[in-house]
Amino acid sequence: MTDPAWNIDPHRPRSPFTAPPLRLPGQSVDECITVQRDKIGQIFLAPFLFVAISVYGWIQWWTGYSVHPLIFTAVAIMTILHAGKRIWSIRATIKNLQLGRDGERLVGQMLERLREKGYGVFHDIPGPSFNIDHVIVGPAGIFTIETKARTKPKRGSSKIFYNGSSIQMAGKQAVQQPLRQVRAQARWLAAFLNRNSIIKYKVRPILVFPEWYVERTGRRNKDDVWVLNPKALDRFLDCEPHILSTTAADSAAQILTQHYRETENEPA
Repeated sequence: MTDPAWNIDPHRPRSPFTAPPLRLPGQSVDECITVQRDKIGQIFLAPFLFVAISVYGWIQWWTGYSVHPLIFTAVAIMTILHAGKRIWSIRATIKNLQLGRDGERLVGQMLERLREKGYGVFHDIPGPSFNIDHVIVGPAGIFTIETKARTKPKRGSSKIFYNGSSIQMAGKQAVQQPLRQVRAQARWLAAFLNRNSIIKYKVRPILVFPEWYVERTGRRNKDDVWVLNPKALDRFLDCEPHILSTTAADSAAQILTQHYRETENEPA
């Protein structure tokens, strides 16, 4: 809490901060959760209104009012059922968003340890129509990291198999969309960093599944997307050659930080 005694000019207060703080892991998902919760509050309004009208109608009928209140009651019940269906759907959406947010926060906490190895760590970087969960900048290069938090089956396999071109999770049908997503994010970030920079950066994509066992199958390629449990990221980075100088890493980090500031200051 702010102490008034430390306020230089209490009549014209001004924030001491010249720039907003950097974004937190899962911040954009948290904002989506807030929007969904606001929708629930709005949905409650119509049933409450019709219930109030229905109660008023019954009171009037009991006191001799000629119009039977069943019509109000029927409308109130239909409104409640419709609202209940929508709320159930929104609650499911919120639950999925919370799972994704918690996954991003867990991975974000793990990534903070990389600062000791000379990496800059950035969270929730805004793109044109998407957000990159995490970006790390350091000796081994620049990496985008997409977190996929998924519930595990009660029975059966809880492994993820990755062959370089598709991902198969818990025995389900193999998919390629997450790989296309992270590759597109890495291409966008590389283009963004190289837009006004003398240094030409290469960005590599990583896809992580917290608390899942990931098994690599098939032949490996140096340009493959890394698909792994985030706990293994330290080991993967340690095996990579150091290709990014401190000067180049600092320049990329400055570009990302400036992007944060400009995005936060944009009008809603």
